[in-house]
Amino acid sequence: FADGPVAGLLGAQTSVDLTARLKDRKADLDGRFASDAAQLGVSGRVDLGNSRYDALKLALNILRPNAIAPAVRANGLRATAQLDGAFALPTVEYRANANSLAVNDIIVETLSLAGRARVDADQIVIPVAGSAARIRGLDTVAGGTLTQVRLNGDLAYANGRILSDNLRL
Repeated sequence: FADGPVAGLLGAQTSVDLTARLKDRKADLDGRFASDAAQLGVSGRVDLGNSRYDALKLALNILRPNAIAPAVRANGLRATAQLDGAFALPTVEYRANANSLAVNDIIVETLSLAGRARVDADQIVIPVAGSAARIRGLDTVAGGTLTQVRLNGDLAYANGRILSDNLRL
């Protein structure tokens, strides 16, 4: 059914509790998906006749971050998003938080990110505004632990690569 990080999050077993009220090719959704690695709540509307999201809200809680990638560890990793617009080119207003997020030896504490992403025909543009209380593990590059870190700029995803020319710490 799925492979890669999605397969890791779904695990061997995923429970699904989803209700859809259909009328005039519109579906009002309310439901939950849960595995041993993640929990996802879904609520809002999809317009199947016009192929559009209408305030579709998602709430994600990652229970086993190493299901995404083996080097990822986290505590309290969660995100919310709202999708609006055409299925092919939606806007996504998001917020993500983690008590701690680690990749290999780099540990980010009290992470908070937010923005409004745009999906274009050629790329996904993700404006990022965020903060972290501390970033540890950058001693050789930054000379020690960074505190009260701010992050602002854009990330772009295209052709399997994440790019930025204006991301500022």
